[in-house]
Amino acid sequence: MPEHDPSDIPPIQQGEFEVPPAPPSWPKVIGVVCIVLGALGVLGGLWQAVAPLLMEAMLGSLAQTPEMKATIQVQKDHVVWLLLAALLGIAGAIMLLIGGAGLCMQRRWGHLTLKVYIPFRMVVVVLASVLTWVVTEATHKAMATSGTAPPLSSAVLVVSLAFGLAWGWAMPVFLWIWFSRSKVKALVSAWE
Repeated sequence: MPEHDPSDIPPIQQGEFEVPPAPPSWPKVIGVVCIVLGALGVLGGLWQAVAPLLMEAMLGSLAQTPEMKATIQVQKDHVVWLLLAALLGIAGAIMLLIGGAGLCMQRRWGHLTLKVYIPFRMVVVVLASVLTWVVTEATHKAMATSGTAPPLSSAVLVVSLAFGLAWGWAMPVFLWIWFSRSKVKALVSAWE
């Protein structure tokens, strides 16, 4: 049996060992949420863009009552604004989707895309709320001329618009607060 030199034997006691910290999981979690909401926003925006055009085609032949004719006319009168709101919504949803993908890959451009998305989405939600108010008021005024339409409760409309504004601002406000945290800023600044 050959004898081994004691220096060939590996050490039995472990030296200093430090476990590296686990990378944060929030970029993937928030990124996936942004991707899902962005994809749903694109689909919803596409439907919102197509719906006014389909509504006239579907309901045009059924519009026998004066209320229905008045409703279709209001849609026709505001179709450009409705399409613009839909296209702006789609643009915001695409920004959210792209920003979410960037967060999942921990890229600085993902963070920057979402920083642009935040004020863009907030302005679009306000514009869409104003448009909703205008179209709803015009529809009820047109329907009221026939005398058979129930009166619109201003309180119901205000509560609906306030809920829509709060819902539309939920993600931008969350992202704004999240990206304002010093730990998040430090981590994002280290990304490529």
